[in-house]
Amino acid sequence: MINTSPATDASIQRKSGKDLHMRSTVVSASCTPAGFRFCNQFSVIAVLLLSCLRPTDAVAQSSLIPNSLLQPNETQELPEGFQIQGDVWYRRLDDFGEHSGWAVRMFSAADIDQNDSYSGRLSTTVSGLTPEQGRWFRFRIQAMAEDGFAVEQDELFLQVEFFRDNGSNSLDAISTRIYPQIERERSDLLDPGTNRELGKAHWRSYDLDFRTPFPEVDTLKLSVMVGRGSGSGDNSEFMINEFSLTPITPALQQPAISAGDNALPLQLSEQALIPVGGRWYFNPTTSDQTLPKQFDAGNADQLIYLSERPVAPFAGNMTGWLRKGFLDINGKLAQQDQFIEDNLVIELTSEHLVLHSKNLP
Repeated sequence: MINTSPATDASIQRKSGKDLHMRSTVVSASCTPAGFRFCNQFSVIAVLLLSCLRPTDAVAQSSLIPNSLLQPNETQELPEGFQIQGDVWYRRLDDFGEHSGWAVRMFSAADIDQNDSYSGRLSTTVSGLTPEQGRWFRFRIQAMAEDGFAVEQDELFLQVEFFRDNGSNSLDAISTRIYPQIERERSDLLDPGTNRELGKAHWRSYDLDFRTPFPEVDTLKLSVMVGRGSGSGDNSEFMINEFSLTPITPALQQPAISAGDNALPLQLSEQALIPVGGRWYFNPTTSDQTLPKQFDAGNADQLIYLSERPVAPFAGNMTGWLRKGFLDINGKLAQQDQFIEDNLVIELTSEHLVLHSKNLP
């Protein structure tokens, strides 16, 4: 059943029996240096330099979806160019105190279409693709799962369907479950110092990177799907306010990162290692045994952690990517994917190993 006309909030009952309504969720976060001690005399302090991302017109500029910010059609009942189905509504969140513009609200505890199940779908179609434009893409949504939102069997998906002949012939489809990521974030990103009455909900991005399976693919259908809703309470929605598709650089065309593999043991003698502190050691590769003041992508494989066997945990993990459409640390819009060689730099002091991170993937 396709939703083409919204009902009033008061006309829908949740499983709890309470009237349906929206409540703004406020999240506060603090970023402070966090340290952990490897031994009595040595500790590591990780300093994260976090950049704040927010919805901007940059999404619309870089996306192949004309209406990535989900602006309304003439009737204001649907986002222009999108279809909704099942237990889904489209509303302006400013009307409810959540200052995030227009959004699609997918319910896990309200039977909007009255079919005795809690499920829904938001989808759009992108056509006119050619292999000359590239075959690698990133499907991304920005969304917030309210505290009471829940599904059984992880049935919250991002899905891409592939078509040829101007969308008339179906070829294949791929999907990924994003509910496990939501569950991890609810625990991993919880700040113990935050007032718990404010809730744990926050706006996040969820991605599906893919390559079209055949050069003949000229049309994509992109969907977010909720199934087996099992939410509870008044705040049990999955809200989406951005929906984008952008070309990305194929992995094989990206520059190679520094040599080293943290998954393999290093073949070296413990007698050659120079102690840094705790279980950390420096592995000199030349006759110069001077301890460097910092480790970066060029020498991360020389910082050794010694447990059952020596490993270099930072080797190959010091670089990152600033993706097109994101804001850099100065608030400037990235016009193309940028390789960041110094995404992580490790500084040695007389007492600490300090990690300076730009917090890029």
